[in-house]
Amino acid sequence: MDGRDVQLTIDLHLQSRIYDILDEAIKADPFVTGAACVVIDVRTREILAMVSAPTFSQQDARKDFDKLRDDARYRPLLFRAVAEEYQPGSIIKPVSMLAAFRNNTIDPKQSTHCDGSYIPGSKNWHCWTYWKSLPGHGYVTAEEAIQHSCNVFFYALGDRLRADRLTQFFREFILGPGFEGTSRRRVTGLPEERSGIIPTHAYLKKKKNRDFQPADGRNYAIGQGELQITPLQAANMYATLATGQYRDPTLIANDGKYRPSVEIPDLSKKAWSTVRNGLFRCVNDSGGTAYKHARLDELEICGKTGSAQCVARAIEERFTYRIKGQIKSVVAPSIEKARELLDAGSKDIFIKREVLKRWPPNREGKDEPPTHAWFAGFAPYGNPEIALAVILEHGGGGGQAAGPIGKEVFSTLIDFGYLRETSTLVRSEDRP
Repeated sequence: MDGRDVQLTIDLHLQSRIYDILDEAIKADPFVTGAACVVIDVRTREILAMVSAPTFSQQDARKDFDKLRDDARYRPLLFRAVAEEYQPGSIIKPVSMLAAFRNNTIDPKQSTHCDGSYIPGSKNWHCWTYWKSLPGHGYVTAEEAIQHSCNVFFYALGDRLRADRLTQFFREFILGPGFEGTSRRRVTGLPEERSGIIPTHAYLKKKKNRDFQPADGRNYAIGQGELQITPLQAANMYATLATGQYRDPTLIANDGKYRPSVEIPDLSKKAWSTVRNGLFRCVNDSGGTAYKHARLDELEICGKTGSAQCVARAIEERFTYRIKGQIKSVVAPSIEKARELLDAGSKDIFIKREVLKRWPPNREGKDEPPTHAWFAGFAPYGNPEIALAVILEHGGGGGQAAGPIGKEVFSTLIDFGYLRETSTLVRSEDRP
């Protein structure tokens, strides 16, 4: 492309409107530390919007760089859409189900009983209903397991499938068929783009000094554990769910680069329809986790909420260095600020860092880990055109926090002409 103009696929007006939506959501909740949203054309995989909030202007970067750099709570310099990796939580469950169909470990008509607990007496393996003091889901089919986001169904799926086969399918589905190994998978060309973490035997041995364990299959099936993806990967994952084909996303329009659409093999039409119907029911049928917050009467949205447990962010730390033979410590919001305060040079030795303060605190005094809120989906059901993913850092429940954002973005896409209204919704039980 030497000598040619570069045209981005980004719609600047759409980008600006989505930023306003995210900015409002951040300001409305003091626990939230940031947000991201990615919107993709499912056919071409052109990225129509890729938004991170909060952000900064070029003028701010020149004038107040140190202030932006040291904002450990909101991290405005971080381009979250591609430069941050998050546990996907329940938005990964449809892909887990396809992995089980591929390996013939579940049947679309098979029911699993959920009484709120998978392993009686265990502190770790409960359905989300348990933590809400609600009864279990009872007997659920595969479609209903996605609709209600039943953890017990997916714990059992993860046990039967095992972590190694599950992560192998995730690599194929998220990184592209034929992709192997742990090398970086950068598709946009942006230098800050990260590749996500889909654990392998080698990764666990290096990072944890262990191999796959039975608990890993359960954790990965519900999007927890070491598994992490970027918001861009989440949006493209739902474009693949919509079409049945993987294709690299792109930021460059008409670049002439060969980006083939590759079918995800060895999955029946019934497997795809089961997962897509489950995503439709999640948004459009009463009892679906997105029904109250993401449904639009004028558009057939298929989608999934997610609440991914995470660690509260360190916003104040004590940094210790050996400077000219003396041990010195300082409290600072970033290692760069600590080096400045200590006047540390290139030959001075960093010793350790200690976390003194984290954000956010527990919500409403509950002794529970914070959660990132996800919503991901595509529309319309019958002829998918757009896929998107939204994450609200430390936003709490995916349905209540991220669902309304997804709904507003889909509505905006109608206003901008990217989607047409589909005014007549067909009941999920009448779908193929």
